[in-house]
Amino acid sequence: MITWNPFKQPMKRSNLESWVKLCDDIVKVSLIAMPAAVYSQSLLAVKVLNLFYLHFQPMLV
Repeated sequence: MITWNPFKQPMKRSNLESWVKLCDDIVKVSLIAMPAAVYSQSLLAVKVLNLFYLHFQPMLV
């Protein structure tokens, strides 16, 4: 039988810290990739789209 406890914490602290570290790593990678997107040989529209995606990628994860 599965019981539901509305007062239980939804996540352990260690799991939350793991997710924070993962999100922090994703942000670091996207910041490091921005200069590569700016100085690429692509069209200006593609550069803008790449920068937009790299900027908002951490929010989409």
